[in-house]
Amino acid sequence: FEAKADLVWNSGWRGRFAASMAEGDTTSAGVTRSLPTIDPAKVVAGIGYDRPDGLFGLEGVVTWSDAKDPKDTDGLACFNAANAAVGCAVRDDFALLDLLAYWRVTDRLTARLGVFNLTDDAY
Repeated sequence: FEAKADLVWNSGWRGRFAASMAEGDTTSAGVTRSLPTIDPAKVVAGIGYDRPDGLFGLEGVVTWSDAKDPKDTDGLACFNAANAAVGCAVRDDFALLDLLAYWRVTDRLTARLGVFNLTDDAY
């Protein structure tokens, strides 16, 4: 499942939203397990402003990702078959906040600035 929406208003304001989620199984030698290469659910949302003449703009973006279940890592090189409950080392869910800005100095020069992971969340 994937969904995406972009909204743009004449005033210069804009918003965006995206979400993805996937599931899948694989069967080998009669054993069915989750596909280990599928990423957990993720949601991205942002709101921004671009000055109508394009002189400057800014945007705030929030990204959230669900945690991967250690059992869903079966089949990866890091999987511990002796202790399947442990699986590979995985992180908890996380949320990131990024701030982005630009300033068009001249018609041929644009300065861009990004401050990423303001929440300092490990992922």
